[in-house]
Amino acid sequence: MEGKVLYSFREKCEVLGLSCHKNVNRILSMMNKYPDNCKDLQEYTKCCLNLEKLCSYLCDCCCNCDKISEFMLQEYKLKCECIMKICDGLMNVLSKKDASYIRCDTIKKICNKKMFKKSKKKKKYY
Repeated sequence: MEGKVLYSFREKCEVLGLSCHKNVNRILSMMNKYPDNCKDLQEYTKCCLNLEKLCSYLCDCCCNCDKISEFMLQEYKLKCECIMKICDGLMNVLSKKDASYIRCDTIKKICNKKMFKKSKKKKKYY
């Protein structure tokens, strides 16, 4: 990914990274309230930490290199899919208030958005 698309991607990635950063202590506090779901909350914490650092790296790439490789975009998509799957599971188990408190809905909304479009290349047949 290169060019002006990076600007909008960077903004959304910064918001996601910041949300994940602010979320970790909230998730850990929920472990006392929901001891039966500690494993899911632990996975959610790990995903938040990974996404925070990945977004930080991708934002640095946007600023310093003016491009992001396809491999890094695939990693980003994979992490977003992982955290959305965990959020879906947690939203089914936790109360709506607690799921909102640990920002499941917000993170799902940010990850679910199309942050970039793939260009469709047409093959030319001669």
